[in-house]
Amino acid sequence: MRIEGRDYREVLDPSRRRKALLYRAALACVVMLLLVVGLSLYDGDAPDETLPQPVERVEVTPGPVEVVPPLVERVTTEPPALPEDRPGEAGNGLDDAPVVEAGDLHEEATTEQEAQAVDQSAPDEAPAPLAPEPEPVAAQRVDPAPAPAPSRMQPAQRAAAPVASAPVAQSGYLVRLGDYANPDDVERLVAELMAAGHSARLQWRVSAGPYPTRAAALEAMRALERSHRQRGLVVQLPAGGHVVQLGVFGDAGNADGLQRRVRSWGYAVVRDARIVLGPFMERSVADGVAAELGQAQGLQSVVVAPGGR
Repeated sequence: MRIEGRDYREVLDPSRRRKALLYRAALACVVMLLLVVGLSLYDGDAPDETLPQPVERVEVTPGPVEVVPPLVERVTTEPPALPEDRPGEAGNGLDDAPVVEAGDLHEEATTEQEAQAVDQSAPDEAPAPLAPEPEPVAAQRVDPAPAPAPSRMQPAQRAAAPVASAPVAQSGYLVRLGDYANPDDVERLVAELMAAGHSARLQWRVSAGPYPTRAAALEAMRALERSHRQRGLVVQLPAGGHVVQLGVFGDAGNADGLQRRVRSWGYAVVRDARIVLGPFMERSVADGVAAELGQAQGLQSVVVAPGGR
């Protein structure tokens, strides 16, 4: 039975009433504990709403900037060195071609003119036709020396005179003596000429042959150019026969190199020496030297015009 909304047992039994109060108090404590725990968790997860501190602005005033102009390096352009003009080389232009020094330039330049006159059969000793006077250049002018005594020089004087190795001039008249097969004789003669005041020097000519006919020499020349790329030209010998001239050198070592190479190809090779005096800027001076050599020493010579052979 219930009394005014309450259980009669709670009203009649004080112990049950006390239990009910304790139950309610414990329930209230539990509820409060849950509230405290929930509030603590909520406060830990809440974002930090603290306002950020304002950052002080620092104004930077730029100072004057000095502009330095860039340095410009002056570059001096020099024209490339032109290769030395070596006209009329008798070699083939490859690595096995002979190295022709400056003393050979004049005689090497004559090979082109000899090729144009390949059909002519006049001997080498024939005097060259008169040519127009060349423009004067800086070259040594040698006046004819006084006629020496007809007798030969003493052996001591021959040994003291060195063999000339001056470069061949590009212009001027030359006095050329005959070709010599014995190098000892030609070196001794060069020493005598230098001691007498002449500008004498040696040149070495390498030729294939000799051949009895011009046709045989031409065939050998074509074979050398076709098989070994070795150029040459046919020259008639004063004593008869023909050779294929392959090169003229101022250095005996270069001539020996070409001689060995051509001989290894199976060709007969002839190497002879010639003596050249000059250059002389005037034809009259060259003629005077040639006449002096013939009268005083009995030497036969020929005057070669500029660009001649």
